[in-house]
Amino acid sequence: MTSYSLFDETPSEGHRLAFERWLDGQRASGSLRQPASVEVYRDMWGAFTAWCLGQSPAVTLASLSRVAGYSPVVVVQISPPG
Repeated sequence: MTSYSLFDETPSEGHRLAFERWLDGQRASGSLRQPASVEVYRDMWGAFTAWCLGQSPAVTLASLSRVAGYSPVVVVQISPPG
């Protein structure tokens, strides 16, 4: 059984806050304006969070950041051949 400090964020809270920060940025840039779209992204993030926290050991945001190189989001750039 995992024991958490009373003063630390729980893993699920960290995932939720990461989504809210991302959402704030998307709204600020004008990229995400429709409430229905927000709900789709929120549902997808919720499913991803459930999967992450259901793994043993749990997949934390810190572990995702290490794999992706500082960010939970991996960006792939494709260059033309030559």
